[in-house]
Amino acid sequence: DGVAQLSGRAVFVPGALPGERVLVDVDAQTKVQSGELVQVLSPSRARRPPACALAGACGGCDWMHIQEDAQLRHKEEMVLASLEHIGRVDRTSFRLLTTVKSSQSLGYRRRAVLHPGGGALGFFGRGSHLGVEVARCPALTPSLVDLPAWLVRQLGPKTLKELQEVRLLACEGRIAL
Repeated sequence: DGVAQLSGRAVFVPGALPGERVLVDVDAQTKVQSGELVQVLSPSRARRPPACALAGACGGCDWMHIQEDAQLRHKEEMVLASLEHIGRVDRTSFRLLTTVKSSQSLGYRRRAVLHPGGGALGFFGRGSHLGVEVARCPALTPSLVDLPAWLVRQLGPKTLKELQEVRLLACEGRIAL
């Protein structure tokens, strides 16, 4: 989440990036203030169009709108901040080694949990338990990418209604369901 300030309080805004100017609908009824990103007025250089049309609705990939190098910097900062704030470890007391990143920007995810609904399989929506139908997921490894639609065809509507979830795992060229 991006973090903004409103009347001296932090407001958490999913989808907003550091340095951006954004229009936000703030929910003032919650203890921790949060807001919904309405419009990006001045985008960050790190913002990019997501590679998946479902990225705004699906809860599976929160970082698709951020370029890979910026993702890496933000993730490193999250670890460092956690060490400082939770672990009470001063970030100057150790040396951060080079972070190893995937050679691929997509097709790296080897695990997923799909949920049935409406005769299809999908992921939970962003911040909810409402299903978002997914026939193809570009974040999944090549062996899993088209599996959601294939499973729907193979299982049929009756079997789909009986399922609570489908777990996918790709490992060393093999697939487990």
